[in-house]
Amino acid sequence: MKKNNTPTWFRLDTSAKIYPARESVRDTAVFRVALTLLKKVDPVFLLKALENIRHRFPYYNVHLKRGVFWNYFQVNNNKLLVWPDTPYPCERIHPLLNNGFLYKVKYYDKTLALEIFHGLTDGYGATEFLKCLLHQYLFLLGEVPEVLLGVMSIDEEPSKSEYEDAFIKVYDQEKDNILVKKRSLFGTKHIYQIKDKLLPHGFYNVTTGIFTVKDIKKIAKQYNATITVFLAALYLEAIIHLQAKQVKKKKNHRNIALQIPVNVRNFYRINCMRNFSLFVIPTINPREVESLQDIINQITLFMGEHLTHNHLLTMIEDNCSLAKNQFLKFIPVDVKNLFIGYISNTMGSSQFTGTLSNMGIVKLPMEIEKHVTAVTFLPSPSPHEKCSCGVGSYKDNMYMTFGRSIEPAHIEQHLFSRLVQLGVPVTIKSNQ
Repeated sequence: MKKNNTPTWFRLDTSAKIYPARESVRDTAVFRVALTLLKKVDPVFLLKALENIRHRFPYYNVHLKRGVFWNYFQVNNNKLLVWPDTPYPCERIHPLLNNGFLYKVKYYDKTLALEIFHGLTDGYGATEFLKCLLHQYLFLLGEVPEVLLGVMSIDEEPSKSEYEDAFIKVYDQEKDNILVKKRSLFGTKHIYQIKDKLLPHGFYNVTTGIFTVKDIKKIAKQYNATITVFLAALYLEAIIHLQAKQVKKKKNHRNIALQIPVNVRNFYRINCMRNFSLFVIPTINPREVESLQDIINQITLFMGEHLTHNHLLTMIEDNCSLAKNQFLKFIPVDVKNLFIGYISNTMGSSQFTGTLSNMGIVKLPMEIEKHVTAVTFLPSPSPHEKCSCGVGSYKDNMYMTFGRSIEPAHIEQHLFSRLVQLGVPVTIKSNQ
C-alpha cells in the first residue's frame, strides 16, 4: 500500500463555500445515496470496511474549521462510526456527536446508505465513495475479489486532481475564452413558492416511485424529449396545478422554475471528487403553456441554449467570482458567512420552486452488481422549496425519490399519477 502524501488540510472548493453559511436544522445541506443489498448489512464488517478505505479519501475524513478569513477542512483522525438508520433521513450532522466527521454511513436490514454534507462533495463523489466502501465490505465478507475495475482502488494514493478546486482549474485554463463577461447571478422575477406549512424540525417525508427504464424511455421518445426533460416537465406541470389550487386569482400567478444540477465532469475530463456541478434553472410562465408538450418544448429550448461550452464557462466564472474577489478576500469569515447566508436564503432560494437532480445510470462491476438490487438518491431538505427530487437508474429500473418538508404530497402524487395515466406503471415506497 502506498503512503498517502496528500495535504493535512484543504480549502473549501468554490461551490462548497456556501454550505457552512446556510446550513441549519432545517436546511441541513446533507444529501443521501442508498443501496439495497441482497443480504442484511453486518455493522461490524461495515465499520471495518470504512476503516480500511479511510486513507483513500482524506478529503472526506475531515473536520470543518473556521479560519480568520475562510472556513477550511482539516484531516480528522478520530475514531470512525457507523450508524443505525433513522426514519427520517438527511438530518443535520452534529460534529460533536459524530466525532467531527461530516458524513454518516448508515445501515438498516438490507440498506447501506451514505449521508454526506454537500460542502464535501456532490452526487458523483458520494457515489464513488459509497461504491468503494461497498466493494471493501463485500471483500471482507469473501464475496468479491480484492481488486475490481470500475471501483477506486484503496492501494492507490489520492491524486491531486481528486481534491483540487476543479472550478478554479477550469477558470484559469479558459478565462480568456469566456465570451460573455457579465451575467446576473440572481433572477429579478419572483418565482412561485409552495405555500404549505413546514413539518416540525427533523421530519422529512420520503416517497420513491419505481418504474422501468424501458417504459420511461418509450414515453419520453413520444414527446421528443430526453428522460430528464420529460420528468422535469411533469414536475413543472405538477407545480402549475398546485399554484392554481393555492393561488385562486390567475393575475397573482407567478412564474415557476426548476433547479436542475449539471455534472460538469460530462464536459471536462477532470478527475474531481469534490463539488463539480452547476445548476440550470428552466423557468415557465403558466400563462404561456397549455399542454405538457408546450412545457417540454420550452425546457428543451432552454437546455439547448444553456448547456453550451460558453454558457458553462460563464457560470464557472460566476462561481469563481467570490473566491477571486480581492475585496472579500480579507473580510473576516463570520462577516462573509452572514453575507453569503443572507444572499443564499433570499435572492438565491427565490429563483426556483423545486429541484430535480438526475444522477443518470449507476454502474457497478458485475461482481458487485449481483449483490445490489436498488440504488436511490435523495437531495437535502430545504425550507424554501419544500419538495425536492433525486433520480437515478440501476439495471432495468429508474428510481425517482421525493423528499419533502411538508405534509401534503402534492408534487409526487400528481407526477406518479400522470406517469400511470401515460402508460408507465409505478411502484411506490414511502417512509410514512
